[in-house]
Amino acid sequence: MGLMFCYGCGKEIHESASTCPHCGAPQRMMREVRSEKIPDGVKGWSWGAFWLTWIWGLSHRVWSSLLVFIPFFGFVMWFVLGFKGREWAWEKGRWESVEDFNESQRRWSVAGCWIGFGILFLGIFAAIAIPWYQDYIARSQTMRGYGEMHSVRTVIEICLNEGRLKAGQGEGECSIGYSCSDLLIGQKQDGSVNCKAGTGVPQFWPSWYLSYEVILTGTFGDKAAPILRDKTLVLKRESDGTWHCSDSTVPEKFLPSGCR
Repeated sequence: MGLMFCYGCGKEIHESASTCPHCGAPQRMMREVRSEKIPDGVKGWSWGAFWLTWIWGLSHRVWSSLLVFIPFFGFVMWFVLGFKGREWAWEKGRWESVEDFNESQRRWSVAGCWIGFGILFLGIFAAIAIPWYQDYIARSQTMRGYGEMHSVRTVIEICLNEGRLKAGQGEGECSIGYSCSDLLIGQKQDGSVNCKAGTGVPQFWPSWYLSYEVILTGTFGDKAAPILRDKTLVLKRESDGTWHCSDSTVPEKFLPSGCR
């Protein structure tokens, strides 16, 4: 013989007791009632048990709800609780009537649906919003890198027009006037003080002597968005003075409209 919970107050009593020594509630009659066929109106799907699983289970003393923590099997247990939860709750609980039982389960279902569908909505929203935000960051960083390359392009164009064809800091040489970027990698090519680690500048070729055909390359480093790392933006100057994008490895959807 063992212990059981009183159907009236929920305290532990001996299973052979006909009444509860704590509250006086009859036990034998309640056991007989519980052993009868589950009344109409009890069976059905339980959103409270489905969404709140172990929380609902502990509240109703349905210890099998803890099986949701078992990998793989736990997912199946969600649906088992949904199908059988109301019956188990009726068998384990202390209900004044079917109406009292249904009202309690209705409150659990409302709470479960608010929480469950709320989490589901947030999951769907995150699945849409996170990739969109990542694309937004990559696109804005591409535009920023393109802008930094455009600044170097402008200086190169001025130097070509003035006949300063050698990159350097001396008189008559072309000083690019770089601004180090935390998005790009590559050291300065005009003899000025190099960028600190983790930053860089666009690279031009040929680097020893500016010609009227120049290739300007911006390579994204580790601080750029993951999808941009080690990718390049390439601008090419033709001998007639026109510039255009050429052979960039940045995904096309992130490129400026003029480079697509």
